[in-house]
Amino acid sequence: MRLLSWMIEASCALSILGHLGCSSTEVIAPSPTDETASSTGQVAFASPSTLTLMPGESTQIAVTTSPGTAGEVSFVLLGDAENASISASAATTDQAGTASITLRAPDAPTTFRLRATIATGASAELSISVSEQGFGSLRVVPNYDGKRTPKLWTASVVARTTCAAIAPTLPDDPPGAIQAVADATQAPIVDGAPVGPNLAVVLRSGHYVWGCTDFTGLVAGATVSVDVNLLDGPVDLAKTRLDLGFDFAPDAAPYADIAHHAAHAILQDIFPAATTEATVLLDAMAQSLDGASKADFAARRVALAWDDAVSAYLVTKGVVLRDTSDAFAKDGFASEPATLTALVKGDADSADPSLFLGAIGTVSAKAAGVLHEQSINWAVNPGDILGLGAKIQFSPVRWVSALTLKGAQASVPGATSMGDALSTLVGCEAIATTLGPSASCDASCLAAACEQGLAERWSHGVDVAESALGPGVITVTATGGLEVDDDAVPTSLAGSWIGAVSDGLASANASGNVTGKSAP
Repeated sequence: MRLLSWMIEASCALSILGHLGCSSTEVIAPSPTDETASSTGQVAFASPSTLTLMPGESTQIAVTTSPGTAGEVSFVLLGDAENASISASAATTDQAGTASITLRAPDAPTTFRLRATIATGASAELSISVSEQGFGSLRVVPNYDGKRTPKLWTASVVARTTCAAIAPTLPDDPPGAIQAVADATQAPIVDGAPVGPNLAVVLRSGHYVWGCTDFTGLVAGATVSVDVNLLDGPVDLAKTRLDLGFDFAPDAAPYADIAHHAAHAILQDIFPAATTEATVLLDAMAQSLDGASKADFAARRVALAWDDAVSAYLVTKGVVLRDTSDAFAKDGFASEPATLTALVKGDADSADPSLFLGAIGTVSAKAAGVLHEQSINWAVNPGDILGLGAKIQFSPVRWVSALTLKGAQASVPGATSMGDALSTLVGCEAIATTLGPSASCDASCLAAACEQGLAERWSHGVDVAESALGPGVITVTATGGLEVDDDAVPTSLAGSWIGAVSDGLASANASGNVTGKSAP
Protein backbone atom coordinates (compact mmCIF):
# COMPACT_ATOMS: atom_id res chain seq x y z
CA MET A 1 0.00 0.00 0.00
CA ARG A 2 2.91 2.36 0.74
CA LEU A 3 4.38 1.54 -2.68
CA LEU A 4 1.02 2.27 -4.33
CA SER A 5 0.77 5.63 -2.57
CA TRP A 6 4.33 6.53 -3.64
CA MET A 7 3.55 5.67 -7.26
CA ILE A 8 0.39 7.80 -7.14
CA GLU A 9 2.22 10.78 -5.68
CA ALA A 10 5.03 10.42 -8.21
CA SER A 11 2.52 10.43 -11.09
CA CYS A 12 0.92 13.54 -9.59
CA ALA A 13 4.28 15.32 -9.55
CA LEU A 14 4.82 14.50 -13.22
CA SER A 15 1.41 15.90 -14.16
CA ILE A 16 1.72 19.32 -12.47
CA LEU A 17 3.11 21.22 -15.46
CA GLY A 18 0.44 19.94 -17.77
CA HIS A 19 -2.31 20.41 -15.17
CA LEU A 20 -3.41 16.82 -15.85
CA GLY A 21 -5.89 14.91 -13.72
CA CYS A 22 -4.44 12.94 -10.83
CA SER A 23 -6.55 10.51 -8.80
CA SER A 24 -6.37 7.20 -6.98
CA THR A 25 -8.83 4.37 -6.74
CA GLU A 26 -7.24 3.13 -3.53
CA VAL A 27 -9.90 1.75 -1.18
CA ILE A 28 -9.75 3.65 2.12
CA ALA A 29 -11.71 3.86 5.32
CA PRO A 30 -11.84 7.61 6.16
CA SER A 31 -12.12 8.64 9.76
CA PRO A 32 -15.39 10.40 10.65
CA THR A 33 -13.27 13.32 11.94
CA ASP A 34 -11.22 13.41 8.71
CA GLU A 35 -8.11 13.70 10.85
CA THR A 36 -5.61 11.31 12.34
CA ALA A 37 -3.18 12.19 15.09
CA SER A 38 0.37 11.12 15.69
CA SER A 39 2.42 11.30 18.84
CA THR A 40 4.71 13.74 16.98
CA GLY A 41 2.26 15.87 14.99
CA GLN A 42 -1.14 16.48 13.43
CA VAL A 43 -2.45 17.90 10.21
CA ALA A 44 -5.88 19.42 9.53
CA PHE A 45 -7.67 21.20 6.72
CA ALA A 46 -8.57 24.81 7.42
CA SER A 47 -12.20 24.04 6.55
CA PRO A 48 -12.91 20.36 7.31
CA SER A 49 -16.52 20.32 6.03
CA THR A 50 -17.36 19.09 2.52
CA LEU A 51 -16.00 21.44 -0.13
CA THR A 52 -18.56 22.13 -2.90
CA LEU A 53 -17.35 23.26 -6.33
CA MET A 54 -18.65 23.91 -9.83
CA PRO A 55 -17.17 21.77 -12.63
CA GLY A 56 -13.80 23.15 -13.69
CA GLU A 57 -13.65 25.59 -10.75
CA SER A 58 -10.27 26.20 -9.09
CA THR A 59 -9.80 26.97 -5.40
CA GLN A 60 -6.97 27.28 -2.94
CA ILE A 61 -6.92 24.74 -0.12
CA ALA A 62 -4.91 25.21 3.07
CA VAL A 63 -3.79 22.80 5.75
CA THR A 64 -2.28 23.49 9.13
CA THR A 65 0.16 21.24 10.96
CA SER A 66 0.93 21.16 14.65
CA PRO A 67 3.29 21.71 16.20
CA GLY A 68 3.66 24.64 13.78
CA THR A 69 7.15 24.03 12.43
CA ALA A 70 8.20 24.01 8.81
CA GLY A 71 7.87 20.69 7.04
CA GLU A 72 6.54 19.01 3.93
CA VAL A 73 2.91 18.02 3.37
CA SER A 74 2.10 15.55 0.59
CA PHE A 75 -1.26 15.48 -1.21
CA VAL A 76 -3.13 12.84 -3.18
CA LEU A 77 -6.64 12.56 -4.66
CA LEU A 78 -8.76 9.55 -3.75
CA GLY A 79 -11.85 8.09 -5.38
CA ASP A 80 -13.54 9.09 -8.63
CA ALA A 81 -11.76 12.43 -9.12
CA GLU A 82 -12.15 12.26 -12.92
CA ASN A 83 -9.87 14.91 -14.45
CA ALA A 84 -9.42 16.92 -11.26
CA SER A 85 -5.90 18.09 -10.58
CA ILE A 86 -3.76 19.64 -7.87
CA SER A 87 -1.05 22.24 -8.37
CA ALA A 88 1.52 20.22 -6.45
CA SER A 89 1.82 16.79 -4.90
CA ALA A 90 3.75 18.29 -1.98
CA ALA A 91 4.06 21.70 -0.31
CA THR A 92 6.27 23.08 2.45
CA THR A 93 4.63 24.75 5.43
CA ASP A 94 5.50 28.24 6.57
CA GLN A 95 6.69 29.05 10.07
CA ALA A 96 3.09 28.94 11.29
CA GLY A 97 2.76 25.40 10.03
CA THR A 98 0.43 26.26 7.13
CA ALA A 99 0.71 25.00 3.56
CA SER A 100 -1.61 25.41 0.59
CA ILE A 101 -2.19 24.11 -2.91
CA THR A 102 -4.65 24.84 -5.70
CA LEU A 103 -7.27 22.29 -6.60
CA ARG A 104 -9.03 22.33 -9.97
CA ALA A 105 -12.39 20.57 -9.97
CA PRO A 106 -13.14 17.99 -12.66
CA ASP A 107 -15.40 18.82 -15.59
CA ALA A 108 -18.16 16.40 -14.51
CA PRO A 109 -20.19 16.10 -11.30
CA THR A 110 -18.68 13.67 -8.82
CA THR A 111 -17.50 13.13 -5.23
CA PHE A 112 -13.93 12.45 -4.16
CA ARG A 113 -11.48 13.18 -1.36
CA LEU A 114 -8.15 14.97 -0.92
CA ARG A 115 -5.69 13.47 1.53
CA ALA A 116 -2.90 15.46 3.19
CA THR A 117 -0.07 13.58 4.92
CA ILE A 118 2.94 14.81 6.93
CA ALA A 119 6.25 13.08 7.49
CA THR A 120 5.18 11.46 10.77
CA GLY A 121 2.41 9.59 8.95
CA ALA A 122 -0.44 11.67 10.38
CA SER A 123 -3.03 12.54 7.74
CA ALA A 124 -6.33 14.31 7.17
CA GLU A 125 -8.92 14.06 4.41
CA LEU A 126 -11.23 16.63 2.84
CA SER A 127 -14.49 15.62 1.14
CA ILE A 128 -15.12 17.33 -2.21
CA SER A 129 -18.42 17.47 -4.09
CA VAL A 130 -18.77 18.80 -7.65
CA SER A 131 -22.04 19.74 -9.41
CA GLU A 132 -23.35 22.42 -11.75
CA GLN A 133 -26.94 21.90 -10.53
CA GLY A 134 -26.29 22.70 -6.88
CA PHE A 135 -26.05 20.70 -3.69
CA GLY A 136 -28.41 19.22 -1.13
CA SER A 137 -28.42 17.23 2.07
CA LEU A 138 -29.38 13.60 2.57
CA ARG A 139 -30.95 12.42 5.79
CA VAL A 140 -30.04 8.73 5.74
CA VAL A 141 -32.69 6.76 7.63
CA PRO A 142 -31.80 3.23 8.83
CA ASN A 143 -34.39 0.51 8.23
CA TYR A 144 -33.20 -2.36 10.43
CA ASP A 145 -35.11 -5.12 12.18
CA GLY A 146 -32.23 -7.41 13.11
CA LYS A 147 -31.11 -8.48 16.58
CA ARG A 148 -27.70 -6.84 16.64
CA THR A 149 -27.19 -3.60 18.55
CA PRO A 150 -25.91 -0.76 16.36
CA LYS A 151 -23.85 1.78 18.30
CA LEU A 152 -22.92 4.36 15.66
CA TRP A 153 -24.17 5.04 12.13
CA THR A 154 -21.78 6.00 9.35
CA ALA A 155 -23.39 7.26 6.14
CA SER A 156 -21.38 7.51 2.90
CA VAL A 157 -22.51 9.06 -0.37
CA VAL A 158 -20.69 8.40 -3.63
CA ALA A 159 -21.65 10.00 -6.95
CA ARG A 160 -21.49 8.52 -10.47
CA THR A 161 -21.79 4.91 -9.30
CA THR A 162 -24.33 2.35 -8.12
CA CYS A 163 -24.75 0.05 -5.15
CA ALA A 164 -24.16 -2.93 -7.43
CA ALA A 165 -20.83 -1.48 -8.57
CA ILE A 166 -19.49 -0.84 -5.08
CA ALA A 167 -20.98 -3.95 -3.43
CA PRO A 168 -17.63 -5.83 -3.46
CA THR A 169 -16.05 -3.10 -1.29
CA LEU A 170 -18.74 -3.11 1.40
CA PRO A 171 -18.81 -2.86 4.37
CA ASP A 172 -15.60 -0.83 3.99
CA ASP A 173 -16.29 2.81 3.21
CA PRO A 174 -16.43 3.44 -0.56
CA PRO A 175 -13.41 5.37 -1.87
CA GLY A 176 -14.02 9.06 -2.33
CA ALA A 177 -17.23 9.16 -0.31
CA ILE A 178 -18.58 12.19 1.51
CA GLN A 179 -19.71 11.16 4.96
CA ALA A 180 -21.59 11.87 8.16
CA VAL A 181 -21.93 10.00 11.44
CA ALA A 182 -24.61 9.86 14.12
CA ASP A 183 -25.30 7.80 17.21
CA ALA A 184 -27.66 4.86 16.99
CA THR A 185 -30.71 6.94 18.00
CA GLN A 186 -30.41 9.40 15.10
CA ALA A 187 -30.22 9.41 11.31
CA PRO A 188 -26.96 10.88 9.97
CA ILE A 189 -27.26 13.87 7.60
CA VAL A 190 -24.76 14.12 4.74
CA ASP A 191 -24.37 17.71 3.57
CA GLY A 192 -23.04 18.90 0.24
CA ALA A 193 -24.16 15.99 -1.94
CA PRO A 194 -24.13 16.84 -5.67
CA VAL A 195 -27.45 17.22 -7.49
CA GLY A 196 -27.66 15.45 -10.82
CA PRO A 197 -25.71 12.19 -10.88
CA ASN A 198 -26.88 8.91 -9.39
CA LEU A 199 -25.86 8.62 -5.76
CA ALA A 200 -24.98 5.38 -4.00
CA VAL A 201 -26.02 5.92 -0.38
CA VAL A 202 -24.33 3.53 2.04
CA LEU A 203 -25.18 3.16 5.72
CA ARG A 204 -23.35 0.92 8.16
CA SER A 205 -22.81 0.29 11.85
CA GLY A 206 -19.33 -1.03 12.38
CA HIS A 207 -18.70 -3.76 9.86
CA TYR A 208 -21.57 -6.00 10.93
CA VAL A 209 -24.72 -4.17 9.75
CA TRP A 210 -24.91 -2.40 6.42
CA GLY A 211 -26.96 -1.57 3.35
CA CYS A 212 -26.94 0.56 0.22
CA THR A 213 -29.60 2.44 -1.77
CA ASP A 214 -29.35 4.12 -5.19
CA PHE A 215 -30.84 7.61 -5.15
CA THR A 216 -31.50 10.30 -7.78
CA GLY A 217 -34.12 12.51 -6.12
CA LEU A 218 -31.81 15.07 -4.47
CA VAL A 219 -33.02 18.70 -4.57
CA ALA A 220 -30.66 21.66 -4.44
CA GLY A 221 -30.76 23.53 -1.14
CA ALA A 222 -33.06 20.97 0.50
CA THR A 223 -32.71 18.08 2.93
CA VAL A 224 -34.17 14.90 1.51
CA SER A 225 -34.70 11.67 3.45
CA VAL A 226 -33.64 8.37 1.96
CA ASP A 227 -34.35 5.01 3.59
CA VAL A 228 -31.63 2.35 3.55
CA ASN A 229 -32.60 -1.25 4.17
CA LEU A 230 -29.98 -2.88 6.34
CA LEU A 231 -28.93 -6.48 6.68
CA ASP A 232 -26.64 -8.28 9.07
CA GLY A 233 -23.25 -9.06 7.63
CA PRO A 234 -22.40 -12.77 7.74
CA VAL A 235 -20.86 -14.00 10.97
CA ASP A 236 -17.15 -14.59 10.44
CA LEU A 237 -16.78 -18.14 11.69
CA ALA A 238 -13.29 -18.45 10.20
CA LYS A 239 -11.95 -15.98 12.78
CA THR A 240 -14.01 -17.34 15.65
CA ARG A 241 -12.23 -18.34 18.86
CA LEU A 242 -14.56 -19.02 21.76
CA ASP A 243 -13.89 -20.52 25.16
CA LEU A 244 -16.95 -22.68 25.80
CA GLY A 245 -18.34 -23.89 29.10
CA PHE A 246 -20.95 -26.66 29.30
CA ASP A 247 -22.74 -27.59 32.48
CA PHE A 248 -25.02 -30.58 32.53
CA ALA A 249 -27.14 -32.89 34.64
CA PRO A 250 -26.55 -36.44 33.37
CA ASP A 251 -28.79 -39.40 34.10
CA ALA A 252 -27.31 -40.34 37.46
CA ALA A 253 -27.38 -44.15 37.35
CA PRO A 254 -25.77 -44.76 33.93
CA TYR A 255 -23.29 -41.93 34.53
CA ALA A 256 -22.16 -43.64 37.77
CA ASP A 257 -22.00 -46.94 35.88
CA ILE A 258 -19.49 -45.43 33.43
CA ALA A 259 -17.20 -44.54 36.32
CA HIS A 260 -17.75 -47.94 37.96
CA HIS A 261 -16.87 -49.85 34.80
CA ALA A 262 -13.58 -47.97 34.48
CA ALA A 263 -12.63 -48.31 38.16
CA HIS A 264 -13.48 -52.02 38.12
CA ALA A 265 -11.33 -52.61 35.03
CA ILE A 266 -8.35 -50.81 36.55
CA LEU A 267 -8.52 -52.53 39.93
CA GLN A 268 -9.21 -55.95 38.46
CA ASP A 269 -5.87 -55.84 36.64
CA ILE A 270 -3.90 -54.31 39.51
CA PHE A 271 -5.40 -56.41 42.30
CA PRO A 272 -6.69 -59.70 40.79
CA ALA A 273 -9.20 -61.44 43.04
CA ALA A 274 -7.18 -64.68 43.08
CA THR A 275 -3.97 -62.97 44.23
CA THR A 276 -3.23 -61.57 47.67
CA GLU A 277 -2.30 -57.93 47.88
CA ALA A 278 0.99 -58.92 49.55
CA THR A 279 1.85 -60.98 46.48
CA VAL A 280 0.83 -58.11 44.20
CA LEU A 281 3.08 -55.73 46.14
CA LEU A 282 6.09 -58.08 46.16
CA ASP A 283 5.63 -58.89 42.45
CA ALA A 284 5.61 -55.15 41.71
CA MET A 285 8.77 -54.62 43.76
CA ALA A 286 10.54 -57.48 42.01
CA GLN A 287 9.53 -56.10 38.62
CA SER A 288 11.18 -52.75 39.40
CA LEU A 289 14.55 -54.39 40.23
CA ASP A 290 17.13 -55.84 37.88
CA GLY A 291 20.37 -57.81 37.89
CA ALA A 292 21.73 -59.14 41.16
CA SER A 293 19.21 -57.22 43.22
CA LYS A 294 16.31 -58.93 41.42
CA ALA A 295 17.81 -62.41 41.78
CA ASP A 296 18.64 -61.86 45.45
CA PHE A 297 15.12 -60.48 46.05
CA ALA A 298 13.51 -63.61 44.52
CA ALA A 299 15.69 -65.97 46.58
CA ARG A 300 15.14 -64.21 49.89
CA ARG A 301 11.42 -63.87 49.19
CA VAL A 302 11.10 -67.67 49.14
CA ALA A 303 13.61 -68.38 51.87
CA LEU A 304 12.20 -65.84 54.33
CA ALA A 305 8.50 -66.28 53.44
CA TRP A 306 8.10 -62.61 52.57
CA ASP A 307 4.58 -63.09 51.19
CA ASP A 308 3.35 -64.21 54.60
CA ALA A 309 5.30 -61.45 56.35
CA VAL A 310 3.87 -58.70 54.15
CA SER A 311 0.34 -60.14 54.45
CA ALA A 312 0.64 -59.99 58.24
CA TYR A 313 2.02 -56.44 58.00
CA LEU A 314 -0.91 -55.25 55.87
CA VAL A 315 -3.43 -56.83 58.28
CA THR A 316 -1.74 -55.11 61.20
CA LYS A 317 -1.69 -51.80 59.34
CA GLY A 318 -5.35 -52.24 58.37
CA VAL A 319 -4.78 -51.47 54.70
CA VAL A 320 -6.75 -53.15 51.91
CA LEU A 321 -5.42 -51.45 48.78
CA ARG A 322 -8.14 -52.53 46.36
CA ASP A 323 -11.02 -51.48 48.62
CA THR A 324 -9.26 -48.23 49.51
CA SER A 325 -8.61 -47.43 45.84
CA ASP A 326 -12.23 -48.20 44.99
CA ALA A 327 -13.38 -45.85 47.75
CA PHE A 328 -11.05 -43.15 46.41
CA ALA A 329 -12.60 -43.56 42.95
CA LYS A 330 -16.12 -43.21 44.33
CA ASP A 331 -15.17 -40.18 46.43
CA GLY A 332 -13.48 -38.48 43.50
CA PHE A 333 -16.43 -39.13 41.23
CA ALA A 334 -18.98 -37.97 43.80
CA SER A 335 -17.27 -34.60 44.26
CA GLU A 336 -16.71 -33.98 40.55
CA PRO A 337 -18.72 -31.18 38.88
CA ALA A 338 -20.59 -32.17 35.72
CA THR A 339 -19.00 -29.66 33.37
CA LEU A 340 -17.01 -29.47 30.16
CA THR A 341 -14.70 -26.71 28.97
CA ALA A 342 -13.45 -26.39 25.43
CA LEU A 343 -11.97 -24.01 22.89
CA VAL A 344 -13.71 -23.88 19.52
CA LYS A 345 -12.02 -22.10 16.65
CA GLY A 346 -12.52 -21.56 12.96
CA ASP A 347 -9.91 -21.88 10.25
CA ALA A 348 -9.43 -19.32 7.51
CA ASP A 349 -7.95 -22.01 5.27
CA SER A 350 -10.61 -24.65 5.84
CA ALA A 351 -14.36 -24.89 6.21
CA ASP A 352 -13.89 -27.33 9.07
CA PRO A 353 -13.65 -25.85 12.58
CA SER A 354 -11.90 -27.56 15.48
CA LEU A 355 -12.78 -28.14 19.10
CA PHE A 356 -10.07 -28.53 21.72
CA LEU A 357 -11.37 -30.02 24.95
CA GLY A 358 -10.01 -28.24 28.01
CA ALA A 359 -11.34 -30.39 30.82
CA ILE A 360 -14.06 -32.78 31.91
CA GLY A 361 -14.97 -31.36 35.27
CA THR A 362 -11.64 -30.80 37.01
CA VAL A 363 -9.80 -33.39 34.92
CA SER A 364 -7.72 -31.88 32.15
CA ALA A 365 -8.18 -33.13 28.61
CA LYS A 366 -4.70 -34.67 28.67
CA ALA A 367 -5.40 -36.53 31.91
CA ALA A 368 -8.72 -37.71 30.44
CA GLY A 369 -6.95 -39.16 27.42
CA VAL A 370 -7.94 -36.45 24.94
CA LEU A 371 -4.70 -35.65 23.15
CA HIS A 372 -5.90 -34.12 19.90
CA GLU A 373 -8.46 -31.76 18.43
CA GLN A 374 -12.00 -32.94 17.76
CA SER A 375 -13.95 -32.39 14.55
CA ILE A 376 -17.21 -30.49 14.85
CA ASN A 377 -19.95 -29.12 12.65
CA TRP A 378 -21.38 -25.65 13.01
CA ALA A 379 -23.57 -23.16 11.20
CA VAL A 380 -25.12 -19.78 11.90
CA ASN A 381 -28.86 -19.43 11.39
CA PRO A 382 -30.77 -16.14 10.96
CA GLY A 383 -30.69 -13.98 14.07
CA ASP A 384 -27.10 -15.00 14.85
CA ILE A 385 -28.15 -18.37 16.25
CA LEU A 386 -25.24 -20.79 16.27
CA GLY A 387 -25.83 -24.51 15.91
CA LEU A 388 -22.94 -26.77 16.90
CA GLY A 389 -22.52 -30.51 16.88
CA ALA A 390 -19.55 -32.49 18.16
CA LYS A 391 -18.44 -35.98 19.14
CA ILE A 392 -15.65 -35.84 21.68
CA GLN A 393 -13.65 -38.99 22.26
CA PHE A 394 -12.10 -39.50 25.67
CA SER A 395 -10.76 -42.31 27.83
CA PRO A 396 -13.19 -43.21 30.65
CA VAL A 397 -10.38 -45.22 32.28
CA ARG A 398 -7.93 -42.31 32.38
CA TRP A 399 -10.71 -39.96 33.47
CA VAL A 400 -11.57 -42.25 36.40
CA SER A 401 -7.89 -42.77 37.22
CA ALA A 402 -7.58 -39.00 37.61
CA LEU A 403 -10.75 -38.92 39.76
CA THR A 404 -9.30 -41.70 41.93
CA LEU A 405 -6.22 -39.57 42.57
CA LYS A 406 -8.50 -36.65 43.42
CA GLY A 407 -10.25 -38.84 46.00
CA ALA A 408 -6.91 -40.10 47.34
CA GLN A 409 -5.57 -36.59 47.83
CA ALA A 410 -8.26 -35.94 50.43
CA SER A 411 -6.71 -38.70 52.56
CA VAL A 412 -3.10 -38.36 51.39
CA PRO A 413 -2.44 -34.64 51.00
CA GLY A 414 0.41 -33.88 48.65
CA ALA A 415 0.12 -37.11 46.66
CA THR A 416 1.01 -36.41 43.04
CA SER A 417 0.08 -39.80 41.61
CA MET A 418 -1.77 -42.94 42.61
CA GLY A 419 1.59 -44.70 42.98
CA ASP A 420 2.59 -41.97 45.42
CA ALA A 421 -0.70 -42.26 47.32
CA LEU A 422 -0.54 -46.09 47.54
CA SER A 423 3.09 -46.14 48.68
CA THR A 424 2.23 -43.66 51.42
CA LEU A 425 -0.74 -45.76 52.55
CA VAL A 426 1.33 -48.95 52.54
CA GLY A 427 4.31 -47.33 54.22
CA CYS A 428 7.12 -48.39 51.91
CA GLU A 429 9.84 -47.58 54.44
CA ALA A 430 8.11 -49.85 56.97
CA ILE A 431 7.85 -52.56 54.30
CA ALA A 432 11.61 -52.27 53.76
CA THR A 433 12.18 -52.68 57.49
CA THR A 434 9.86 -55.69 57.58
CA LEU A 435 11.76 -57.39 54.77
CA GLY A 436 15.22 -56.50 56.00
CA PRO A 437 18.12 -55.23 53.88
CA SER A 438 20.69 -57.27 52.05
CA ALA A 439 24.04 -56.58 50.50
CA SER A 440 22.49 -56.21 47.04
CA CYS A 441 19.49 -54.07 48.12
CA ASP A 442 19.54 -52.09 51.36
CA ALA A 443 16.56 -50.46 53.10
CA SER A 444 16.49 -47.43 50.81
CA CYS A 445 16.68 -49.71 47.78
CA LEU A 446 13.72 -51.76 49.02
CA ALA A 447 11.67 -48.65 49.84
CA ALA A 448 12.36 -47.26 46.36
CA ALA A 449 11.40 -50.60 44.79
CA CYS A 450 8.13 -50.48 46.71
CA GLU A 451 7.35 -46.95 45.55
CA GLN A 452 8.36 -47.54 41.95
CA GLY A 453 6.64 -50.90 41.80
CA LEU A 454 3.30 -49.50 42.95
CA ALA A 455 3.56 -46.60 40.48
CA GLU A 456 4.32 -48.96 37.59
CA ARG A 457 1.60 -51.33 38.69
CA TRP A 458 -1.03 -48.58 38.63
CA SER A 459 0.16 -47.31 35.26
CA HIS A 460 0.07 -50.82 33.80
CA GLY A 461 -3.43 -51.38 35.18
CA VAL A 462 -4.67 -48.21 33.53
CA ASP A 463 -3.14 -49.20 30.19
CA VAL A 464 -4.67 -52.67 30.31
CA ALA A 465 -8.09 -51.37 31.36
CA GLU A 466 -8.08 -48.69 28.67
CA SER A 467 -7.26 -51.28 26.02
CA ALA A 468 -10.06 -53.51 27.27
CA LEU A 469 -12.78 -50.84 27.51
CA GLY A 470 -11.79 -48.63 24.58
CA PRO A 471 -12.72 -44.98 24.12
CA GLY A 472 -15.79 -43.21 25.41
CA VAL A 473 -17.75 -40.58 23.53
CA ILE A 474 -19.41 -37.35 24.60
CA THR A 475 -21.93 -36.20 22.00
CA VAL A 476 -22.94 -32.54 21.96
CA THR A 477 -25.71 -30.76 20.09
CA ALA A 478 -25.75 -27.11 21.11
CA THR A 479 -27.60 -24.00 20.03
CA GLY A 480 -27.30 -20.46 21.27
CA GLY A 481 -27.38 -16.77 20.45
CA LEU A 482 -24.18 -15.02 19.45
CA GLU A 483 -22.94 -11.52 20.13
CA VAL A 484 -20.51 -10.22 17.51
CA ASP A 485 -17.86 -7.52 17.33
CA ASP A 486 -17.35 -4.75 14.80
CA ASP A 487 -16.21 -7.28 12.18
CA ALA A 488 -19.03 -9.78 12.85
CA VAL A 489 -16.67 -12.12 14.71
CA PRO A 490 -18.46 -13.83 17.64
CA THR A 491 -17.54 -12.51 21.07
CA SER A 492 -19.97 -14.49 23.23
CA LEU A 493 -22.47 -17.33 23.16
CA ALA A 494 -25.39 -18.18 25.41
CA GLY A 495 -27.62 -21.18 24.88
CA SER A 496 -28.23 -24.80 25.76
CA TRP A 497 -27.16 -28.27 24.70
CA ILE A 498 -28.23 -31.86 24.79
CA GLY A 499 -26.19 -34.99 24.33
CA ALA A 500 -24.90 -38.10 26.02
CA VAL A 501 -21.84 -39.58 27.73
CA SER A 502 -21.08 -43.20 26.84
CA ASP A 503 -18.39 -45.79 27.41
CA GLY A 504 -19.89 -48.38 25.08
CA LEU A 505 -21.47 -50.27 27.97
CA ALA A 506 -23.60 -47.53 29.49
CA SER A 507 -24.92 -44.27 28.10
CA ALA A 508 -26.06 -41.31 30.19
CA ASN A 509 -28.22 -38.65 28.58
CA ALA A 510 -27.07 -35.14 29.43
CA SER A 511 -28.30 -31.60 28.93
CA GLY A 512 -27.60 -28.15 30.29
CA ASN A 513 -26.44 -24.65 29.48
CA VAL A 514 -23.59 -23.59 27.23
CA THR A 515 -21.81 -20.26 27.39
CA GLY A 516 -18.90 -18.85 25.43
CA LYS A 517 -16.60 -15.86 25.45
CA SER A 518 -13.81 -14.63 23.22
CA ALA A 519 -10.58 -16.55 23.62
CA PRO A 520 -7.19 -14.84 23.29
